[in-house]
Amino acid sequence: MLNRRAIPRWNEVREQLQAFDSKVVRAAAVSVGKFQAEEIPNDVADMVISLFRHADPEVRAEAVRALGIHWRLARVLDNIVELLKDEEDWHVQISALDALGALGREYPDLRLTASQSLAKVALNGERFADDERMVAYRELLYVEQRMEPKQYRQPDPPLTEQLARFDADRPWVEALALADSGQHETP
Repeated sequence: MLNRRAIPRWNEVREQLQAFDSKVVRAAAVSVGKFQAEEIPNDVADMVISLFRHADPEVRAEAVRALGIHWRLARVLDNIVELLKDEEDWHVQISALDALGALGREYPDLRLTASQSLAKVALNGERFADDERMVAYRELLYVEQRMEPKQYRQPDPPLTEQLARFDADRPWVEALALADSGQHETP
């Protein structure tokens, strides 16, 4: 049940999400990601999902963070996977990878799709820079429970060095990248 006191604030956010000024829209997406309510209204979630294709990469990154990381809405997984297919902005890519990790950890039924997408990014040196590939691999390790929560929050120097060298279990990552999730093609 939605908190009645939150309704006026959601109405304000709805207006801001429809603004022409990218700074206003970005601020609205940030506020959606900080909103402390029991649930996000479906129409607001739909408005924020539409921002995944906004012209301003700062707006796209905040929209992904709001729904994928803060709200962890299962229904945005496919949108985030789709976004990664042709997203060029580093900040949006990192936000999307973090969101895939959050969703894969939160929902066991989404784990394979999230892991497969993260594995493909980790292996794709032509499309993604080393930073993005390292983040994808780190998220993958955590989603697949090959990394402890403490290590995820504060990587120790050997892990950081391992990630920097991509000292990965490549056959395992390749197997995940090729796994048949039965849902869709990933990046």
